[in-house]
Amino acid sequence: MMTLKTFVCTLFLALLSLSAVAQPAVNLPPQQGYLGEIRRSPEGKLIVVPKAELPVINPQLAKVTMVVGSGEKITTITEAARLARDGEVIEIRPGIYRGQPAVWLQNNLVIRGSGERPVMEANGKSAEDKAIWVIRGGAVHIENIEFRGARVSNGIGAGIRFERGSLTIESCRFTDNEMGILTTNFPELSLEVANSEFSDAPRSSGKLHHLLYVGSIDKFILRGSRFQNGYLGHLVKSRARENHVLYNMLADGMGGRASYELEFPVVVWPT
Repeated sequence: MMTLKTFVCTLFLALLSLSAVAQPAVNLPPQQGYLGEIRRSPEGKLIVVPKAELPVINPQLAKVTMVVGSGEKITTITEAARLARDGEVIEIRPGIYRGQPAVWLQNNLVIRGSGERPVMEANGKSAEDKAIWVIRGGAVHIENIEFRGARVSNGIGAGIRFERGSLTIESCRFTDNEMGILTTNFPELSLEVANSEFSDAPRSSGKLHHLLYVGSIDKFILRGSRFQNGYLGHLVKSRARENHVLYNMLADGMGGRASYELEFPVVVWPT
């Protein structure tokens, strides 16, 4: 039998529910489109970064718009880079892509390997006599790709040469390159490398082959990555204004001859 207390509580909840249903809808203003972000420049000024120049937040959810590989409409990396447009999501099928250098000029680009990691093997060729890939677009995300055997005439051939915008590297491998990744010295650049591998600098005298060389850029983030088997150069060298090095393994190993595992510029603070 329902007690008076239980009856009162039940009636109160029922009236509360009816009251909530009876409330008129609130006329909220229409939702504004996402235009970009406000950030601080290296000089300390507030700047507006348009949406088109921001990296993809979750590239795994982005829809594939171009497929590259044997048996596909587009079979070479060089052709893919020529045909790509801003905002493309490019998926590369497993395989070894020999002698197919590329210059990527597009903005807001996602390039990812599908399944077993596809290999970009230099095979004596390079883009602009700089690297296997030259990145000169805006925001670019590269995932699950291997870069191998970069050689150029000046001895600093890179798996990736990064020259403009922001670049994110996720789950990639760089091996036997004169430089794994090499950036230019533009202060507006930002580079993030995560969960990637760098190894096996070439055994050639006369040049310092760094596994990862970050120039005088704005920001550098390195996390969850492994470095080993350098030669004369550094495993990681950075001249970035801001550096975040988190949860990595830098161990040259028994056969390695790197000069430094990790090296930053000396900063002299005013007294």
